[in-house]
Amino acid sequence: MNYYAITTGKNFSLALVSPKDWTSESGIPEYSIVGWGDATLGQLGNGIGSSSVKMAKIATYPTDFDIKDYRDMKSGENHTLFLTKDGKVYSWGGAEDENIYEIHKVLFKNNPKIVYVFAGNNKSAAIDEDGRIYEWSLIEGKKNSIINPISDETSRLFSVK
Repeated sequence: MNYYAITTGKNFSLALVSPKDWTSESGIPEYSIVGWGDATLGQLGNGIGSSSVKMAKIATYPTDFDIKDYRDMKSGENHTLFLTKDGKVYSWGGAEDENIYEIHKVLFKNNPKIVYVFAGNNKSAAIDEDGRIYEWSLIEGKKNSIINPISDETSRLFSVK
């Protein structure tokens, strides 16, 4: 198995893998995100579960999600952010809300291209290509919520280009 990225949260881990040397009985496709550890808050991206010492594949991906577009993956205490090369952000886990147990796209006002993501203790942050900073809690980041920049005055503190 080839590991491309590994991230850890509190009592769980996730890896982006390509199991070229696995047998076909593994049931894991060419590229996958697999996780192990605590899944009581959806941390493994495969619904509500309990702890697992074996690697478990994320059950379903959104239709517009392409794992091969990986740029970065960060975990907070109980959630994970996945950043694509074209600046989309996906999230899962972290709260007792069935809407965020599975991978979903994080929506930002005016659809900026996100270039950095950060995950912390029940908080997330992102920076777009123009240097605007976005910050949200897990509740604000659930499905169909739109994240606004902090403010144009305070968030353009530096250039990311």
